[in-house]
Amino acid sequence: MVRVTPAKFVAQKWRPASEAVGEVEEWFAASLRVGDSFIISGRTWAFMHLDNDKLLVVPASGQAVIPSFQGGKFPLTTHLAQRVREMIAEPERFHLDNAVSAWLDMQRQRSALPQADQMLVETFPRGDRQAFP
Repeated sequence: MVRVTPAKFVAQKWRPASEAVGEVEEWFAASLRVGDSFIISGRTWAFMHLDNDKLLVVPASGQAVIPSFQGGKFPLTTHLAQRVREMIAEPERFHLDNAVSAWLDMQRQRSALPQADQMLVETFPRGDRQAFP
């Protein structure tokens, strides 16, 4: 993990604050270019410099990405994965929480809900790169 630390540019050098605002995984930190914005701890930050285990950032505004974590990509059991696919394909068959139903409705309006035997692939352009969440 890399600590996300606010910093100031003083005397031609980045000086980190004493307190970090969060942590991101190394792969995410390595993917950033100077000026890239991301959201952590409820605020938008722009990447300025990587210093050992500190990702030095400054407050930013505008469009930003949300870091993802590889730990969220652990494999599911076949049974669980099939059940989730069924719930996405036919949400009306299940008694889903209101927040889940609202999220599925938003997904249906903006893109599509795949059938249980289909896969949906979405891309999100950002500058000259594409994100495949």
